Amino acid sequence: MSDTSQTYEEEGNGDLVFLDYKGDFSAAKSINMIQYNDVKRFRGVGPLQRGDRILFVDEHGITNRAYGMPKRPTVRRTQEIFWGTGAEARVAWLLIDRAPTIKHEVWIVTQQKLHGFAPHPNHTPTVIALIRSATLKERQVWQCMVTLGSSLTLELIAALDIEVIVGYVCSLAGIAPGEDDPILALEKLHYDLSDDVVLLRRIQQRIRMLSGGPEAEAAVGILPEIGIQGHLDRFKQVWAAIISKLSPGRLADEMEFYADVMEKQCR
Repeated sequence: MSDTSQTYEEEGNGDLVFLDYKGDFSAAKSINMIQYNDVKRFRGVGPLQRGDRILFVDEHGITNRAYGMPKRPTVRRTQEIFWGTGAEARVAWLLIDRAPTIKHEVWIVTQQKLHGFAPHPNHTPTVIALIRSATLKERQVWQCMVTLGSSLTLELIAALDIEVIVGYVCSLAGIAPGEDDPILALEKLHYDLSDDVVLLRRIQQRIRMLSGGPEAEAAVGILPEIGIQGHLDRFKQVWAAIISKLSPGRLADEMEFYADVMEKQCR
């Protein structure tokens, strides 16, 4: 793309004064400048100052890179992407696209749905509903993972249905349910995470063997002599490693924030 960088500056109350097309945003094909006296047309835009870069998505869904710093709102996080009326689907798509590759599979499905939305204000309620539905599904799985991780005892691990946990991990890593071999599917996308899951499954099997019951006798002379407590400690270590690798893909809080902004602006 040729260098179409342009700088716009206006004395007084200009609302967006610096635009730059250089960089990764190949979707930007033309400049649709803000009409300086029509701030209501552009969602979330307030007086800007020279400073950090933000993204602006106009009402046609075209992405622009803007240089400036909005006034910091008194909310729990700072808005980084601003948009024109009807561009909500494109904004939601961008938020998901810039997230780590490891994320709940519901976000991948949601992004595919958003791709087919033409920019239009009538689509905004549907976009908000999609975000809220995906947010709920992600949080439900994470709640199960957090609850389990807070109570890892020998008894709980021994009684655990490890395949349910494998399903949770695969889902949070972006793999849809129904795969014939979820571990193989996980290995293709995130091989280091798949190694952790295989190891977790193996340690859980050893803990079950050492915890008594009909399998305990078969464990004699087979398992390493590190003791059952050593296996528990190792299980916790691998569990922590899995959580650490999955955590960057937690999008619920950020997506909920933007859904709230969209909903507020629809009123």
